[in-house]
Amino acid sequence: MFRYRIYFLNESGHVLAGEDIEALDDFAALEAAKSLSSDCAVEVWQSTRCVARFPKNGNAMPLAPSSDAARRDNAEL
Repeated sequence: MFRYRIYFLNESGHVLAGEDIEALDDFAALEAAKSLSSDCAVEVWQSTRCVARFPKNGNAMPLAPSSDAARRDNAEL
């Protein structure tokens, strides 16, 4: 099992809340994130790697790691 963090984003892309989950792989983490929210955009992170972003009511878009990684890892929610 691997640890992931799901971030729920507002319309401006700012973090509203976050949730830690454990999943077997990226695919399972994405499925969990998809089932948790349809009301806002969602990002799925594994440590400093952004796995994907779901736009509001959308499909996952894989992303490369960005400079936001440190900010997201250190966010206190």
